[in-house]
Amino acid sequence: MLQYSLTKKTVGKDPTEYVAYINQKRKTDLEMILDYMVAEGTGLTRPQALAYYEKLSQAIEYFVETMGGVSTPMFNVRLTITGVWNHIPICLSIEIIQSLYMRR
Repeated sequence: MLQYSLTKKTVGKDPTEYVAYINQKRKTDLEMILDYMVAEGTGLTRPQALAYYEKLSQAIEYFVETMGGVSTPMFNVRLTITGVWNHIPICLSIEIIQSLYMRR
């Protein structure tokens, strides 16, 4: 079940505007993901799961760095630039967007 909270916006003219924040029930960390991956019946060992995770992380990092982004059924990652000073970008960030597949 999705849990969220509403907070009044402090920026803007309309005092009735609110912002919704998703409340994560419990932090999901790498250990929990690995435990799920190696659950009984999957045929995957913990070292194999960790190796897959590390290789996938390296591959995503490589393609974001060399190609400027990654598009998969699970998520899309792209580089964004915001702000300019003397025609020089001042902020390079990574944006991770949920893919259409994950929104279903």
